[in-house]
Amino acid sequence: METIIAHSNAEVQAGLACVEEAAANGLRAAVMLAYEAAPAFDPAFRVHDPGDFPLLWAAIYEDESAKGAPAAGPYTLGEWSRAVSQEEHARAVGAVREYIRQGETYQVNYTMPFTSPFEGDCSAWYADVASRAGVGYPAYLDMGRHAVLCFSPELFFRRSGSVLDVRPMKGTMARGRWTEEDETRRAELAACPKNRAENVMIVDLLRNDLGRIAEPGSVRPHRLHNIEQYPTVFQMTSSVDARLRDGVGLPEIMTALFPCGSVTGAPKVRTMEIIRELEAGPRLAYCGAMGLVGPGRAATFCVPIRTVVVDKEAGQARFCAGGGIVWDSAEDDEHEECLEKMRFLRESPPEFDLLETMLYEQRGGQGAWFLLDGHLARLEASARHFGFPYDGQAVQDALATAVSGCAEGFHKVRLLASDTGGVRVEIARLAEDSVGPPAMREATPPDAATCRTVRIAFADEPELRVSSADPFLCHKTTNRGVYSRALEAWPDCDDVVLANERGEVTEACQANVVARIKGELVTPPRESGLLNGVFRQYLLDAGSVVERPLTLADLAAADEVWLVNSVRGWQLVKEGVGGSSGDI
Repeated sequence: METIIAHSNAEVQAGLACVEEAAANGLRAAVMLAYEAAPAFDPAFRVHDPGDFPLLWAAIYEDESAKGAPAAGPYTLGEWSRAVSQEEHARAVGAVREYIRQGETYQVNYTMPFTSPFEGDCSAWYADVASRAGVGYPAYLDMGRHAVLCFSPELFFRRSGSVLDVRPMKGTMARGRWTEEDETRRAELAACPKNRAENVMIVDLLRNDLGRIAEPGSVRPHRLHNIEQYPTVFQMTSSVDARLRDGVGLPEIMTALFPCGSVTGAPKVRTMEIIRELEAGPRLAYCGAMGLVGPGRAATFCVPIRTVVVDKEAGQARFCAGGGIVWDSAEDDEHEECLEKMRFLRESPPEFDLLETMLYEQRGGQGAWFLLDGHLARLEASARHFGFPYDGQAVQDALATAVSGCAEGFHKVRLLASDTGGVRVEIARLAEDSVGPPAMREATPPDAATCRTVRIAFADEPELRVSSADPFLCHKTTNRGVYSRALEAWPDCDDVVLANERGEVTEACQANVVARIKGELVTPPRESGLLNGVFRQYLLDAGSVVERPLTLADLAAADEVWLVNSVRGWQLVKEGVGGSSGDI
């Protein structure tokens, strides 16, 4: 394997020519261009000094197997710290808006860096993050002193012979916690005038850039304002393709397009001057270009956003996040967008399966499920949210096989679905008195004198509070640490009622909560941060309960408090302990 490294502008163009020549001879190359390589293509571009970080790094190899697989070793990542305070970020946004007011720019992609101590195997960290990042252009480059860990969702360009496609990404919105909230946010992003205007501005910039190297009349935009789904955010993209003129190779493509307009703004030359003024240091690989070049004039490059650069000698990881600032940008929204874009690095969700727990009854050779359709609909919605494969027929077949030999009586059926599409079913027989007669599963509460009763605890200790923003609260999965900790804290109780960061009641660990207050049956809304239980939804559809935020004090003062789920039905709380609002 041959390595090409460029530290000067003159070496960058020559290095790209070597890459192109190698590909023409049947070889392949992995290529990284730093953002600070921009002056190699236009001396008018102003950037910071990248220090000893290479402007161009390329590895030339013979076939796919030469790339190898990263080893897996131990590593330690410290806490992320920011180099730009929220106040400094707000001042920068204000400065950009002033430049826009003066007519010097239309949009500036302003970014801020985060750093963290790092020691150990960079490739192992990359593998861990890549497995959950869910992006289209992951890449890992070990360049000696530096390693680049790219988790980019953004295509820069794809060359197939003489056809070139670009797909700028501009427009971001955080994912919702459940299906309906997800769909609402997707629609809001698609219709947002600000994000659409930003996207159109960059599309126009790239159309102009492509016109410098394309056959006349061949530049064609398509799939405008497309919304793409990622684990933590929605992104808006548009696509433009063109037919390249004869003699246009990789150096000419980079001269026309680099850096991608989606990570600079427009007009490019003046906007890059503003970026250099407002940002304190170099971007390095971030916002440059990374890609693969192969035979047959094939090349695919991403824009390395969501990208980490590790300086092994310094023991430091560096990550940048930013967004396009336009005239109507709100400072707080832009700051929150930056934090949202790095959330996938801050959070390391454990491996988990989707889970449904259902009631099955076998009587006289006949079997019956309770609210099966509701469980399967929720399972499918969660699979769609997390990107799990879902085969409805396979799920139905697994359930039918599992209950085919059931004995008489009630059974608790646990269905688990994995991120690979695997399904398994577990069955446990239930005592008759633990389920009770059909009245326990009607839309209205049973007679309090005859129903099953439970003893609960109120968990309002700060360390047991849940976050209403946690999407895992809104889906039933095997990631149940928050519930396990609460149940372990109160081993003498049947269940534990949780509260969120605002002091609102959310749910119990194994059931939803319903309180009778002044004759009305009330359950907390999903916005408080809870699982929409299948029996809870059945009660809402029947109109027997309403949603309203509740506090622990509301429960303490309620006429009755019930726990409800689709296996046990209605359970009356006979005693509640703990909490600062008094016992029931």
